[in-house]
Parts: sequence; C-alpha cells; structure tokens
Amino acid sequence: MINKWDTFYWLDLVIVILLLLFRVIKIDRHPLKLRWSLLTTGIGILFLILNLVLTHIDNPNLFAQSSTQSKQNDIVKYIGIDNYTVYDWTKSIQTNIARSTAKKSDLNDILKFTNSHYAAPNPAMYGSARGKNVIIIHLESFQQFLIDKKINGKEVTPFLNKIYHSQSTNSFDNFYHQVGQGRTADAENMLETSTYGLPEGSLFSQYGNSNTFQAAPAILKQQQNYTSAVFHGNDANFYNRNNTYKRLGFQYFFSSKDYNLKGDRTEGMGLKDKLLFQDSNKYLENLQQPFYAKYLTVTNHLPYVLDEKDQKQMRFKTANTDNPEVNNYFVTAHYLDQSVKEFYDYLHQTGLDKNSMIVIYGDHYGLMDQDERSLAPLLGVKPNHDQHARNDWWKDPSHVWR
Repeated sequence: MINKWDTFYWLDLVIVILLLLFRVIKIDRHPLKLRWSLLTTGIGILFLILNLVLTHIDNPNLFAQSSTQSKQNDIVKYIGIDNYTVYDWTKSIQTNIARSTAKKSDLNDILKFTNSHYAAPNPAMYGSARGKNVIIIHLESFQQFLIDKKINGKEVTPFLNKIYHSQSTNSFDNFYHQVGQGRTADAENMLETSTYGLPEGSLFSQYGNSNTFQAAPAILKQQQNYTSAVFHGNDANFYNRNNTYKRLGFQYFFSSKDYNLKGDRTEGMGLKDKLLFQDSNKYLENLQQPFYAKYLTVTNHLPYVLDEKDQKQMRFKTANTDNPEVNNYFVTAHYLDQSVKEFYDYLHQTGLDKNSMIVIYGDHYGLMDQDERSLAPLLGVKPNHDQHARNDWWKDPSHVWR
C-alpha cells in the first residue's frame, strides 16, 4: 500500500544525512548552557501538556476507544507520531503486565457469561451437512449495503444478490464484524475458533506461534477426518499465517509462492481474485474429500484499485462522488462478485457443488469514517456530523450465508 509520495516522509532525513556526510553542515560540539537546556525542555513539556489538554477537550474519548485502525490514525493526528510511539510502547507494557499477572480465576466471569448465553443448536438444522465438503469464501471488506445496491441502474453484486435471495440459502442478518487492529486475521480467528481478537495488535502475530487453539480445521480432522486447506494469493508470513494456520489445524496453505504473480496478475494485496480461484482449482481437485477449504480474497481491499483492463471487461460504471475510495469500492466489489460467480460455475461443472456446503462472509467494514460524507447520499441517508458520536450507521452487518 506504499505510494511513491510516501518517500517524502523520510526525504528530509536523507537530505540531512547527505549534508552531514559532505560536510555542508557540521555538528556544533559546544555544550549548551544548562539554563537554556532547562528552558527549551520546559517549553517542550508545556506545549505537550497543552496539546494533550486541547486533545481531551476536542475528543474526550480518543484514548478510551483506540483499538481500531481509524482510532489509531486519530491518535497520531492529535499527538504526533513520536508521542504515539511512546503511547503505543506504554500500552504494550500494560498488556504484557496484565498477561503475566493473569489468574485462572479471571476466566470465571467469562465462563459464567458465555454459559448463561448458550444457544442450543436448531434440531431441524443440526447435522444436516454432515460429511459434506465445506468451502468458505472470505469476502474482503464486504459490507451488507452492497447487496441489492445499484449504481447508475446496474447492480453492484448481481450474482451475490442471486445467492442471497435463493431459497436454498440460509442467511444470517445479525452478523457484525468484531475486529480490532488484526482486522482480517481477527475475523479469521473468530470464524475458526468463535473467540475474539486482542484489544491491541493482531492475535495471529502476537500469539500464533505459541497459543493453543480449539479451531474448526483441527476439530473436523479429529472427529470426521476432514482434509483442510487455505488459498490466499498473499505472502504466507503476512499476519504470521504460515505459523498460526498450523496451530489452527490447517494441513495445507497455498500462498503467493504457489501462484504465478508475474505481470499484471496482482493488484494491491496480492493475486487478483479471479486468478486466485482459477489457479487454485488444481490444488482443490487433489484434496482428499471431505475437505474444509477456505479462500481469502484480496482485490476488494483498501485502496480499492483495479487496472483498466479488468475494468473495461466488467463494463461497470461506478459512482461519481468526490471521494475516489468510495467510487473504487463499488468497482472492486463488482469484480469480486464476478470472481465468485466464475468459481460457482467451476463447482457446478465439476459436480463439487452437489456435495459441498458453501459459506460466504464479509470479514469487516471496508470504508472508513472519513468516507461517510461521500457515501451517505448513495445510501439515501444523512451523515452524522457529530464527530464525537458513533459514526457507524453504515457499518452494518457483514452477512453470512450458506
């Protein structure tokens, strides 16, 4: 996601180093007088305190709600990257202290809560897919308002709309994203283990090498001898997946090293979605059935970029707001929809659809709070102009259906 203009962030440092090397500027080695040192330090501390006071007045809940990426960005905006580094270091120490001093008895309240909210399986549905293959399609940054949404008279996700409204589909509309800084990895963890991620950082990255998971791939292997695999056109070590997947019980992980990424086959976070499904067919066909297979799509990922060649093939005219990310979001979502359709066609041609349960879910919201003003008119609602209020009226459930 690095852009060429991001080099300006460190360009000044490069210039200073070069000037020092060529002795254009020289370091003054004379010590500063004590009173001037104390004065400048005092002024710096005064401005820091003033900045924190003004920050609290303008956004009193800033530090209390800092688990999401947008909140982290807000903290950097208010206090600066240097102060944020100190803040983040302090939070990490607090987290480590809390973990090292935790007791088994701390789980009692959690167990009491979960047991009191236990939902028994529906007898009419329980076990109805026993022995079938399970194919999970992870829709990157997919939000519910895309379903049945039209832009310039054309459906954004026509195929997913068809599946969603099919009589053979079970849809769950009380399904919300519950992710923190781990985002996609947090969603995966919740899918596989039914547990939440961390308040700070990524669970996969921090504890994926040592944690003991009670996860779906391992359970299905132990109880029903399922073969399991993940297909993802990104680096295997991203979010520490190469290690965490093993501890979740996945037997195979096909990542960027297993696909052809040359030329224009990649976009943003990795292999384009259509090519991911196409190039994974040879691997899927060799899995011992029954299998548990998960596909992680990436094209519908911030900043929602898709090359002109694919856009021309789709013939989809997107919205014309003043926000490129909002406009592009509908483009990549339309491409994702076509990718899923092509995969369904393959499953039908091979007959795999007859003995498979397909689960589709959106991992987390895609557009941010700052996109609200541009998005609101497209959804026929008024944006919330109170910056202190919860700006999540459009972060509706990312539906799951099968």
